[in-house]
Amino acid sequence: MNLSQIVKRTLFLLVFLSLSAQAQTATIQWGTSYQTIDGFGAAMTEWNNPFSAAELDFFCSPTSGIGLSLLRVEVNGSGSYPNVASMQGCASRGASVWAMSLSPPASMKTNGSTICSTNGSTIGYLASSSYPAFATYLSNLITTFKNNGVNLYGISPQNEPDYCPGLNGTYAYDGAIWTGADFQSFIESNLGPTMAANGQSGVKIIFPESATWLAQSYESGTPGYSALSSPCMSDAGCANYVGVTAWHDYDDASVISNPYSLSHFWETEDSDPNNPYDSSMEDALTWANLIQSRMAQANATAWHWWVIQFVGATSNEGLEDPSGFSLSNLPKRTYAIGNFSKFIRPGWVRISATLSPQSGVTVSAYKDSSSGQFAIVAINQNGSSVAQEFVLNAFSPATVTPWITSANLSLAEEPSVAAGGSFTYTLPAESVTTFVGVAGTAGPDAPADLKATLTTH
Repeated sequence: MNLSQIVKRTLFLLVFLSLSAQAQTATIQWGTSYQTIDGFGAAMTEWNNPFSAAELDFFCSPTSGIGLSLLRVEVNGSGSYPNVASMQGCASRGASVWAMSLSPPASMKTNGSTICSTNGSTIGYLASSSYPAFATYLSNLITTFKNNGVNLYGISPQNEPDYCPGLNGTYAYDGAIWTGADFQSFIESNLGPTMAANGQSGVKIIFPESATWLAQSYESGTPGYSALSSPCMSDAGCANYVGVTAWHDYDDASVISNPYSLSHFWETEDSDPNNPYDSSMEDALTWANLIQSRMAQANATAWHWWVIQFVGATSNEGLEDPSGFSLSNLPKRTYAIGNFSKFIRPGWVRISATLSPQSGVTVSAYKDSSSGQFAIVAINQNGSSVAQEFVLNAFSPATVTPWITSANLSLAEEPSVAAGGSFTYTLPAESVTTFVGVAGTAGPDAPADLKATLTTH
């Protein structure tokens, strides 16, 4: 396990333990609902290879694979984007496709380049005089996707507006710096009205996609999620155009909560770019813990890994082996993400569950009110198996079926166990287990979209 994994796992374990009195029972409350889930996703970039049918089935189908329900596609500053057939294939298997812009075109930038910093000091911004032209550019992009058979769920005008690729000796690629005031002016006076005039109000504007939740210490003055989003979101004229507020999770912030009444609150990118490829179960637990925290504590409505394909890379950034796609050598984290994405579908809601019923175990739960289907995700970080009791309040399924990712199992369906009002199951060492079933007798729902703020000391 590398240092960043140790930090992540320790951070989230301490947070979980601080919220629990260490009761041994995990109680699931059917009638207490929180946020409505939009889905789980990952990105496809313009430099990716077209997805094969086997890749599409595995990544995008909830019946044949892990069922990612959100596909984030990258549009670079030249206007190029990933393979359309791959987008169509993923959408036909149940995923929603949304696009993010890496940079405005060079002609609209203050430095005349799609690269954020071309010489280590000159920073590229969207020129204010180009706001109308860039709004039209993004609107035309939505139309282009539609004409190619891809109806975008949403569009993000700028990827990581608080990070300048190429500045301070970092690797240079397409990017631009924005301020919160820039977003407010651009969305309220340009992008929102342009999309509305072109009949695109159903396409969600997604912003600010900050590189981190907090301000980045390594780039002085970089504002983070709150400073980038608050000028627009505190102005009704701007906020009314926004469909999703979003952030990237590269700073592992311990306290995250949705500061706005907007019900779509997304984490849209995370990975491990600073460490070598790691396919282990220890790595998988790092990411499973993070997802559990963001869904059960931050009330996120969507969570995204960075990129599906990272062929030839040596860093820990893809959901496939760097040598390419094969079901025989996928990293364990891909299956652990599937413990959430395969079962917790768009429109499901998170329900109350004892977050940390015993040392090293965390639990979250979700339901589909219309069908009575539910999923309970239990993570055992311990190096040995533990017996965990689950008490089901106001629902009584006849059985639950465990699906397990561990050192020896990869999202494997195990024999169903009798449930009723409660059941006990031995969670394997270092494992992620999703229990799925259909509620028997279910009580009424409490109001949805309750919010909670986590405070640690």
